[in-house]
Amino acid sequence: MRYFVPQREKRDLTPEEFLFDTQGEIARRLEKPIERRNFFFFAALLGIGMALLLFRVFWFTILRYDTYARIAESNRTELTSIPAERGIVYERNGIPLMHNVPVLDLLAYPQELPIQESEKNREVLMLAELLGLSANQSGDLGARLATTSSKPYLVAEHIDNLSAIAFAVRQTEFPGIHMRLTPSRVYTDAEAMYHLIGFLGRATKKDIDEGGYLASDLLGKSGVEASYEAMLRGVYGHELYEVDAHGSVVRLLSRSDPKEGDGVVLGIDGKLQAHAYRKLSEALRRHGSSGGAVVAIDPRNGRILALVSAPSVDANLFVSGISQEAYQKILQDPRHPFFNRAIAARYPAGSTIKPFLGAAALAEAVVVPQTVIQDAGAITIPDVYNPSVVYTFRGYATLGPVDMARAIALSSDIYFYTIGGGYGPIRGLGAERIETYLQKFGFGKTLGIDILGEDEGLIPSPAYKEAQKGEKWRIGDTYNISIGQGDMGVTPLQLAVATAAIANGGTLWKPQLMVRVIDKDFNTLRAYEPFAIRQDVVDPEHIAVIRNAMRETVTYGTARLLQQLPVSVAAKTGTAQTGKISRPHSLVTVFAPYKDPEIVLAIVVEKAGEGGEVAVPLARDILMEYFRPKSE
Repeated sequence: MRYFVPQREKRDLTPEEFLFDTQGEIARRLEKPIERRNFFFFAALLGIGMALLLFRVFWFTILRYDTYARIAESNRTELTSIPAERGIVYERNGIPLMHNVPVLDLLAYPQELPIQESEKNREVLMLAELLGLSANQSGDLGARLATTSSKPYLVAEHIDNLSAIAFAVRQTEFPGIHMRLTPSRVYTDAEAMYHLIGFLGRATKKDIDEGGYLASDLLGKSGVEASYEAMLRGVYGHELYEVDAHGSVVRLLSRSDPKEGDGVVLGIDGKLQAHAYRKLSEALRRHGSSGGAVVAIDPRNGRILALVSAPSVDANLFVSGISQEAYQKILQDPRHPFFNRAIAARYPAGSTIKPFLGAAALAEAVVVPQTVIQDAGAITIPDVYNPSVVYTFRGYATLGPVDMARAIALSSDIYFYTIGGGYGPIRGLGAERIETYLQKFGFGKTLGIDILGEDEGLIPSPAYKEAQKGEKWRIGDTYNISIGQGDMGVTPLQLAVATAAIANGGTLWKPQLMVRVIDKDFNTLRAYEPFAIRQDVVDPEHIAVIRNAMRETVTYGTARLLQQLPVSVAAKTGTAQTGKISRPHSLVTVFAPYKDPEIVLAIVVEKAGEGGEVAVPLARDILMEYFRPKSE
């Protein structure tokens, strides 16, 4: 049986129909609905991105508008600082101790320097030729220009006028190099004033980073110039220029003038300072001494009248740019000219310590002014650990019976051995009480003078000897410090301040250079009042005994040469031993006039001889000039 199978109608299929049917089938097989959580995740990411974008737009255009506006502005402007002139330092009578002069420097601006190494080398060679530099100096110049600094830096300093003119004519040949005027100094009596006024030096990296200085700036490095730098330096001015894409100036947009630094008035007597330095230098040459110091102070208020250290340095050497060779020569000088002996050198006090020991003995009732001690030229003491061993302590002479006044006037060592360490029936002060009273007079610590470098000196004690030498304190140590010998060390400044306390009746003044700060019209901006470290160091009646004894040192004692002065004075000489071979240091302390003192001198001349033979004539010459009638 045959079945009938219906036949489909035959027709041709187009490619579009075939693909449509095929894709539909594939699509039906692969299609999967997007999950809802994926949709929300994508939407969240998109929202966060849009929020961040909007926040950044808000941050740049609203919150940080001023900052980025300034950055954008700086791309078309250039700010140049104008150095201010330094304030002037004056002595007590209003006489300036220096004046300002400009020096010419060359600065490199890194962003303007050639990028190509060949162009930079060419610039170095041309600049070295213009400045007349040697091959070595040319290499140094190249090294400076190779510095990877983002701030302007010094390339050449103190260039001469001819080089400056040549540079100005050819400036377009030196892209990135600019000439600058920097305020500097020329000092009056530059050697006499060096240790007091100090000098200027270039700003260091630390000064630039922390102090806001420019690379070419000169600032105080020592003395008053350093101590009062903040007042003297002034305030920069500024010029704002519009520049084009190549860094060339289009026009000046604004300018603010620099403000000159404030002036400083010191208590220094300029003529006294210069005269004291000249006379001290003469004494050093005459006696073959390596150095010395003179300190003059007003005992009524502690103001420094003169602060001299010799040998010294010409501060003007630093103004014109001292060479490395010249600097090394000064450094290697065995006399140490850079060393400020007036405030930093330690010397044995010698007999100049005796007035202070005498005041302490009176205050502690070790003796009374009338107590007489026999000066037989020596005392002998048995060793406490071995009585068979006997030590002899000698004086410089046999003076016979002496009381306090005569012991100071004639400088009896035996008297002060006795009241210091004790002998016979007199129980002396002892090391501890000596230390206490010397500290009251300002020894053994810094006094706070307003320049850097002050030394504290040294008062030896049992604790000091044990710690430093691992040895027990002996009676001989006490005898030594009682006459200013042994390990004792005092500065000329300490001697002057302590003597001023005797002169004024018992007030220990802080030594002070500064009197006031003034503006350019000499109006006082700030006054510095005297400061008493301690009043009534010891009872005034004891001070009076010591004052009288120092007066007798001049009338019949070891400083009779000072009778030649036109006013009555009081003094104490000192001869400090420095070894068996070396000559002793020569010292003297003086105050005048005796009844109403206005000046105290402390003088030390190193390894020059007896105090009465060297320091006393020097004191006479200095005070003769100080008390010279003003009409002469």
